[in-house]
Amino acid sequence: MRASNSLLALALSLGAVTLAIVTMVLLGAPVSLGSNIPQSNLMLDYAYGVMFAAVGYVFLMIFPVSFSDRIALSIVWSVKVVVVLVVMLLYEDFYWALDSYSYFELARSPSFSWDGFGMGRGTENIYHLVWLYYQVFPESFHALKVLFSFVGLIAVYLFYRSATLFVGRRNTYVFYVLALFPSILFWSSVFGKDPIVLLGIGLYAYGVVAWYQRPNPLALVFVSVGILIATFIRVWLGPILLVPLLVNLVVGVRGVATKCFTITLVGGVFAYTLGAVWERLAIERTEDLLQNLEIISRGFSEGGSAQELVADLTQPTQLVAALPLAMFTALFRPLPGEISNAFGTLAGIENLALLVMFLVAVKRFRMVELKNPVLLSAVLLILVWTLAYAFISYQNLGGAVRFRLQILPILVALLLKFGAPKSSVGQTK
Repeated sequence: MRASNSLLALALSLGAVTLAIVTMVLLGAPVSLGSNIPQSNLMLDYAYGVMFAAVGYVFLMIFPVSFSDRIALSIVWSVKVVVVLVVMLLYEDFYWALDSYSYFELARSPSFSWDGFGMGRGTENIYHLVWLYYQVFPESFHALKVLFSFVGLIAVYLFYRSATLFVGRRNTYVFYVLALFPSILFWSSVFGKDPIVLLGIGLYAYGVVAWYQRPNPLALVFVSVGILIATFIRVWLGPILLVPLLVNLVVGVRGVATKCFTITLVGGVFAYTLGAVWERLAIERTEDLLQNLEIISRGFSEGGSAQELVADLTQPTQLVAALPLAMFTALFRPLPGEISNAFGTLAGIENLALLVMFLVAVKRFRMVELKNPVLLSAVLLILVWTLAYAFISYQNLGGAVRFRLQILPILVALLLKFGAPKSSVGQTK
């Protein structure tokens, strides 16, 4: 996009944001639609959110990236601000039992006590992050939404920078596709665990691509910090993120000494995180694994988008038979008509488009492309994640949409890569 067109798009986006927020205030929407928010002065709370959104623009203007990236980030930020301060008012009015309400309320309770962060303590860690926020900033629900949404913006930008690092050139079209893909746009903007997890995986993705492009210690720092952030929210993401690295080390690293060292290092971290998962899920014996999977999976079978899995997951044969449909669900459901409310309908349309993209990518895919360790790592990550989340996602189609955010930017980027006409792609790097 030309600089003049980009500036015009930014000006129009700023105008649209201003008009939308002013309209909401004049209509009294922050009060009329915010009855579920545990806050006494909803209009002042909303004003703080608007102020934080404005600060976001200032930060992006001094962000140490190229001018074109600053403009693209600011345009996407405009869209996210509308989602957070306009669209989510309707969402919050519709749902009265969101996790974000408890994050906001309990962290400011006089009885709340700080006891530090811990691996895999996702809910508690969000409480502690919010408590730290309260030590400096006002107790505003909307401001917290804006802050978490900004974290989500940076996370998506990291995925975009990973893609540009891989192909060796920048194309803001890819950033807009990733950032404005409906589920990524919405779930990376919520006040909760999702933007934090996405930030961790974004750092991990950037570090992995940087390492394979040119191995250096800084790339490993990105990988390590990303895995640490992700596992502090979802401890099982540690093994999921490490499996692709282990496979690539076994296949791709040359030299016996180097291979032994790197496999020992990454394998040791993998064993530690896997042990943390076992402890978190109270698995003491191998036999406990399927029993816990059955219990955890059934625990998600509640709510309006829940569905019952007709299979006993403690029986290996039934588990294997149900796995293909469960994996398909984790990646592509709900489809149109499976959830009757407005949010489910929109998710169904998006998933149908995602499925079409997948089928096109399968048709144009060439096995030789997996010789590239970055692409192989990405495919393995999606496969391992899908196996891990298959039965949880199947039991709750609404949850499936939200869980998928963790790998959705990578999935979309891969489908764009594999689905592009080969004549315009050139040789795989």
